[in-house]
Amino acid sequence: MSMRDLTRAALGAALLLSVVLPTPSGATQEAALLGRQPTFPAGASYEVFTATLPGLGLLLDADGDGAVNDEWCDSDGEARIAIVGATFKTLVAAGTLCGALPTPAKEICYGALAVAAAALESEATVIAQCAFQDSLVDGAVLGATYENTRHALAFRLERHLSRCDTLVSLQQPLASGGRAEELRDLLETRIEQFEALGLSPVSAQRARERLTEGTTEFARARYQTAFSKWCAAYTALQSAP
Repeated sequence: MSMRDLTRAALGAALLLSVVLPTPSGATQEAALLGRQPTFPAGASYEVFTATLPGLGLLLDADGDGAVNDEWCDSDGEARIAIVGATFKTLVAAGTLCGALPTPAKEICYGALAVAAAALESEATVIAQCAFQDSLVDGAVLGATYENTRHALAFRLERHLSRCDTLVSLQQPLASGGRAEELRDLLETRIEQFEALGLSPVSAQRARERLTEGTTEFARARYQTAFSKWCAAYTALQSAP
């Protein structure tokens, strides 16, 4: 499977998660981030470097959105360039035969080789441009896929936290294959959001206290107690007026 196929499949899976996973209570801010779109390349230098690709039929508006900065180089076009390049390479490899030809055939032969060499140089530039374009699109798509997947998984984790589901994996540390630290960090983020927005200071303070207590218990390897404290912290946020 090529990188472009992999990234398309990964993005599709992430978007599917964003649809099938429900949004738990208190996660409305996170919901706005789901379906994050890739940030595709742009800028004057980028446009100059890739300017020749559309004219060569290598960068096409396949999705019909009026832009080509979100497209991979056309595979058929790249194949055509490669075939032509292989032909020219054969001619250059035969360059040693030019010396054995009589004048003026020798000069004609060397002239043809000069043309072939220039074509090979142009081909190398085009290949580099396509590689650059493909790498930028890959990076943009993978970045969006990562963010969408991260938020989708956070929804599932927050749903467990809102219901205080006593799953072993939520109580055990990462070193034991659990997700306790991940849950704690998510709770920390939610409290910070309340504090930053000035939402229900009393509830935020109560949640902060329970979070601190739970973190202390976690450090003492009292994982079940730590989880209970963290659940209490989230409940404090949920009950905020």
